[in-house]
Amino acid sequence: MELIAYKNMNDKRFSLTYWRTKNDLEVDFILGKAELAIEVKISQGIERADIKGLIAFCAEHPHTHGIVVSQDSEPRRIIISDSIKIDVLPWQAFL
Repeated sequence: MELIAYKNMNDKRFSLTYWRTKNDLEVDFILGKAELAIEVKISQGIERADIKGLIAFCAEHPHTHGIVVSQDSEPRRIIISDSIKIDVLPWQAFL
């Protein structure tokens, strides 16, 4: 709801969709032409195994910036490869 509110209040014209594969990999929010992919997790201590869908999406769309919004207390980065780096943000920082 926060993304929709931000989009409408700021008159942004990006699309807001989701992504899911036949193998049940998914990403909660895809913004625009896949410039940004956001996965929301209610837990903290997010690890690589928790974000398989986001990793798969970023591998398929190399120009995408991947973000995980979670209960983590500090922002950090998970480096998957030279081309895939996922930012983990506390929900408060994201908002």
